[in-house]
Amino acid sequence: MNNTGPIELLLGIDCGGSHTCCLAVNIEADRLQYGHSGPSNPLSVGAEAAKAAVDQAVEGALRGWNVPVHRIAVQVGSADEELTPAAPHLQNLQRFSQVFVSSDVYCAWAGAGLLQPGTSVVAGTGSIGLVVQPDGTCLRRGGWGPLLGDEGSGYALGIHALRALLQDWEEGNGMGPFSKALMSHLGLTTCDDLWPWVYAVPFPRDEIAALSSFVDGQASQGDDTARALLECTAEELAGLSIRCLDAAAVKTLWCLGGVFRSAVVAESFAPKVRQAVPKADIQRPQSPPEAGAAMLAYRRCGGSDIAGFCRRLIQQLEGRR
Repeated sequence: MNNTGPIELLLGIDCGGSHTCCLAVNIEADRLQYGHSGPSNPLSVGAEAAKAAVDQAVEGALRGWNVPVHRIAVQVGSADEELTPAAPHLQNLQRFSQVFVSSDVYCAWAGAGLLQPGTSVVAGTGSIGLVVQPDGTCLRRGGWGPLLGDEGSGYALGIHALRALLQDWEEGNGMGPFSKALMSHLGLTTCDDLWPWVYAVPFPRDEIAALSSFVDGQASQGDDTARALLECTAEELAGLSIRCLDAAAVKTLWCLGGVFRSAVVAESFAPKVRQAVPKADIQRPQSPPEAGAAMLAYRRCGGSDIAGFCRRLIQQLEGRR
């Protein structure tokens, strides 16, 4: 696999907008260790904070292993457009034998379907869809960031919630239950206080995206406005998924990310997709993105039994649940 000796350990790293997860698994896939840290998307938190988060997650995952760095290969899934090991937040990874960097949605696809063709749609802080054809060709849909895209994401849902609040406030007929709850959640006495928060530097994209959990909580308590916002989010994600499936030779769809954990989004999303694409096969992801990154690392290092590696890794992950 490598002229400095065989690879013994694989690191799969998912650099997310809300957290970073590193999975260390040996080449036999019979032992694994996790490391976790905060957000590592340099577009959101800056290069230094992202680098510190990556380093912390890697350090946690390597705890207890005694493997020399020249026997370790790394696969990173990153939301950053600079998909290279030379990216500032990934510089400390260059001490390892081999370092591969791909988009985070590619690693999500690999883990969700165990490297099989199909479509992955991810809706977390941002949103993106990826089609992988049987010949390995990849097609991206969405993923254009908070100014041009991110439809159906936690960020978009947070913006919708803030706009609903402002509309309620401007109409001047008294705040409704949702707006009152959101004002209290944000610690605001007037909507004028939103201005310095929303337009702060750095831009509070992650904090706005975190409002998605608040909206889902209000919906679970029966709030009609919150439910309508989540149904709008489901419509946006269905549109993104349909665009992917229309281009896909294989109609399997895996949905990942925190937004899809909303019961309202889930129950509204699937019928919309199946109505537009009757052959859509919506499946639960088989493993998380960091596991997908480890699978890609195994394949890229020349592993000879990718199916067996994936199967054993899944068994190890299920044993930890």
